[in-house]
Amino acid sequence: MVLTVDLNNTFGAVLVGVLISSLLFGVTCVQAWRYFQVYQDRQYIRVMVASVMLVTSNSERTSKLTANSIHRRLMEAVHLALVMHAIYYYLVSNFGNLLALINSSWSIIWLVGITAGITLVAHLFYTHYVWQISKKNPFLTGYLLLLAMAHFGLAVSIAVEAHRLRSFTRFAKEAHSLVTASLSVAALADLSTAVAVSYLLHSSRSGWKSTDTLINRLIVYAIHNGLLTSIMDIIVLIFVTVQQHNLIFVAIFTVLGNLYAISMLATLNARRSTSRLLGQQPSEGGPTSISFTIGEASADFSGHAPQFIPMPTRVHVHSETEKAYA
Repeated sequence: MVLTVDLNNTFGAVLVGVLISSLLFGVTCVQAWRYFQVYQDRQYIRVMVASVMLVTSNSERTSKLTANSIHRRLMEAVHLALVMHAIYYYLVSNFGNLLALINSSWSIIWLVGITAGITLVAHLFYTHYVWQISKKNPFLTGYLLLLAMAHFGLAVSIAVEAHRLRSFTRFAKEAHSLVTASLSVAALADLSTAVAVSYLLHSSRSGWKSTDTLINRLIVYAIHNGLLTSIMDIIVLIFVTVQQHNLIFVAIFTVLGNLYAISMLATLNARRSTSRLLGQQPSEGGPTSISFTIGEASADFSGHAPQFIPMPTRVHVHSETEKAYA
């Protein structure tokens, strides 16, 4: 019996996924560079961004990042290194060795764990975001936090199961229920976050055209970010269900971590463009913020961390001095 492997829809597909992941890593680097150059958020927000890129600086100042102060970009960089190692292992190191192609390499297994870490950071970021604009609603944020932790636990379990099974074919069959649960929870978390943010922002609409236009754009951002990652989770789930004998699902999965990182950084970097919707012209590098007041709490999308202060229900924008649009 002659063993044959169709490389087109197996490692050919993974190669395409690696190329796309490399492209998206470049986008993530540009977004992270812009974020650290422009915004002066509190330390815990910067730690969230750094934990995705894991960029560390020698400088005691955290408001700027220069080329010499970048020591490492770990999580996203390791994500890219793992997928590149995997494709090199299968297509170069084991060229012509068909038996090696049916088992998962250590880099593929670790890729699941790294992607789970990136996804967890993004989910925690958006959960914190909802916590702020919902007036610290414990039930809503608790629900989102539960989904985030559940997905992380399931993803780690998948990595353990992949290490145990090794074979791609066995993994697709025997770990299918675990993969289905993980991807379903991830999609539910993304959609729930998008719905929650959209509802809370919509509830803060003031009736004034300028502020409502700004809120509408933020709602669109929230929906786009949630839908993009949810759709990708669903696509991976479909392929791992109906195409178990190829690696298209692995190719799509390699891009997921990049999309979560880009989604989080795009949300942070969008603050300056949204401020310009109301005619705000912030000085480069200066403190700029857009605050949305819901009830008695104010959620601050700014170069400084969100804060909650008692004030009437309205939406306002302020730079160095507050400028209300009422």
